[in-house]
Amino acid sequence: MKGEWLFAVILHAWVQHGNVHDYFLTCSAVYVGALALASYRIFGARWFIPFLVACAMFTFWVYGVNGVRNGMAASVMILGLTFRNNLKMMLLCAVLAASLHKSMMLLAAAGACAWFVTIRGIMWRDGWEYSGRHLGGTRHWGDDCLLRLFR
Repeated sequence: MKGEWLFAVILHAWVQHGNVHDYFLTCSAVYVGALALASYRIFGARWFIPFLVACAMFTFWVYGVNGVRNGMAASVMILGLTFRNNLKMMLLCAVLAASLHKSMMLLAAAGACAWFVTIRGIMWRDGWEYSGRHLGGTRHWGDDCLLRLFR
């Protein structure tokens, strides 16, 4: 677990000072708690129904049983994505998620690419990069792609 330091710290702490039941309770609290907080941040006062739907998905139970580490990391990453106006918190959650499971580095890289494309105004059109100001008018940059699909 070289590089997944946060999970190693949690595991070591529970091996030294706790039992297996408390360890899995902590893992479940991180997994479900981060997902509940993310649902609340996204949906506000109506957070419970989307949270319930997320808990009813098949992947929720797979992560909770077989992929405890990956489930914790995915929940922390989802929580980080809710901080779209607070880059420091988003990066902190991404680093914490990647320190729980390395597979979250792929999501962090994809998120960084999407953030760069959105913030810098780079659009993709006809295989070349264009800035939004070169597109002209009120025409949306994706219109050409849609038109090509339905020709």
